[in-house]
This record gives sequence, C-alpha cells and structure tokens, in this order.
Amino acid sequence: MHCELHVSGQQLQIVGEMTVQCAESVRAQWLELADGAPVRLDLSGVTEIDTAGLQLLLSARRAAAARGRVLTIVAASEAVREVLELTGQGALEGLSLVASGS
Repeated sequence: MHCELHVSGQQLQIVGEMTVQCAESVRAQWLELADGAPVRLDLSGVTEIDTAGLQLLLSARRAAAARGRVLTIVAASEAVREVLELTGQGALEGLSLVASGS
C-alpha cells in the first residue's frame, strides 16, 4: 500500500503506510506547509510507520520550529502512538499530541 497526503487549509492528513516511499513522495509538499501557520496533523489513517516516517515528522517539526510554529497531531493511529511512545518525549520535543477521547 502507498500513502496519500490530503491538505485542507493548515491541516494535513496522511493515510496509508508512512514509510520510506511515502516520505520521499510527500516531504517537499509537507515541509513547504511548515512555512505557514501552525500545522495540524491527522495521522489516524496511518497503518504503518517506519524510521523514515518518524524522520519526516522530526524534519517537519524542525522546519516549523525554525519559524516559531508548532506541529500538532490531532489524531493518531495505534501504529503512530506506539512509535511516539517508543521514541520518548525528548526526541519529539515541540511536537504536540492532542489526547483523544478514546
């Protein structure tokens, strides 16, 4: 499976596998959006995330932080939550994860 990037204003949604193939295909568009207002990420449709997907999150966070912005994950799949937990808070400082009601 591949991934799809959907953009609606300053909200991005990634659906599918957030793997090296996905990172290569969406990196430029995603980082370009970090130049604007705060970016909200909907990662609820991510079925798999590897180190390239995590690196994409960190690159986008750095790009946003360099401009005084914050990335906010408004929804995350179980796969994304597991990777965020495994990396610890220090690695993702400046990346906000909004708690879901579930």
